[in-house]
Amino acid sequence: MSIHPLNGLRAVALALILGAAGAGQTLAAPLYTIKELPASQPGGVSAGYRINSHGAVLGFDSRGPALFAGGGVTDLSGLTVRNGEVRALNDAGHVTGYRQVDTGQFRGFVTTDAGVVALPSLGGRSDQPRDLNNAGVVVGSMLNGEGRSRAAVWTTDGVTDLGVLAAGHLHSSATAINNRGEVAGNSGGRGFIWSQAEGMRDIGDLGGSVVVTNLNDAGWVIGMADYGDAGPTAYVYDGMTMIPFGPLGRGMPFLRTIPWAINLAGVVVGESQDDNGDFTAFVRRDAEMLQLQTLIDPALGWDLRAAYDINDAGQITGEGFVNGKRRCFVLTPITSTAAVPEPGAWAFMILGFGLVGAAARRRTRGAVAGAV
Repeated sequence: MSIHPLNGLRAVALALILGAAGAGQTLAAPLYTIKELPASQPGGVSAGYRINSHGAVLGFDSRGPALFAGGGVTDLSGLTVRNGEVRALNDAGHVTGYRQVDTGQFRGFVTTDAGVVALPSLGGRSDQPRDLNNAGVVVGSMLNGEGRSRAAVWTTDGVTDLGVLAAGHLHSSATAINNRGEVAGNSGGRGFIWSQAEGMRDIGDLGGSVVVTNLNDAGWVIGMADYGDAGPTAYVYDGMTMIPFGPLGRGMPFLRTIPWAINLAGVVVGESQDDNGDFTAFVRRDAEMLQLQTLIDPALGWDLRAAYDINDAGQITGEGFVNGKRRCFVLTPITSTAAVPEPGAWAFMILGFGLVGAAARRRTRGAVAGAV
């Protein structure tokens, strides 16, 4: 089974949210082009959760986890065997996730140029990687011998339990890692940044609980936080100060805002929810909240529901509806000068996933014992 890789964080964020008024704007000219990434099967669904610097997208289609690259779709369902998820994608085209093994436990994996590698475990019931950086370092959470969640950092050589932020905290989890090796996550209702040099440090609050969803390569963190009488709100932590923002405001009925990703320029994307439970995608640029729906050509007929990731070129992936079908999309800024990979680069990436898929399929046909 492959489920939405952001469901856990979404549930935590929505549990924290209480709401405040919101709205969008209508611009004179589109700011983004949009590309549909269709499902591999007619009438199927698709969605995108991660986009790397080459514009390759990790998401799912009707068959399960999928890589959208070079105009094609590569089926990654063989990586999860049975129950599991493929969580993150880096610039080398490697992915990480977890799957259930014969013992019933969940164990992590990462793909490399050599194939699928089982991540080491401390023996708890569940290891759940969530992100990886371009060096192939993986972060997430694992259950220790006492059944408590701990933030973890994996390499192919070992796993490190990051512990908790403060005495009395029972649980912690790592949400994201950047290319400087900094890790962001949650501990006991607080948000933290961890580095090799400084260890785990508190990012502060707005007067209550904090949820971390992501960070960028500058060490800026985003998430949700209780904000006094205003209730929970989205925030950006710039390394010194936690800055509240959202919701969409000015006449639209969007009351809840969940930020999912932030790029090096500090542009944030996510989703806002109204009182009816409906979602719309947003982008925060230059401290202004904008409804993504208003930034594309309306004649194209898209209903953009969520934006889950943005790369440093400003390309955004997520999910929406077009012609009555749920589809993955990629938005590209009209002013973007981002280089498009040469056909050879796409071919190399797709070939790599073909080898990984073949290895995964061979693994499912053989004995799983000792794999992950």
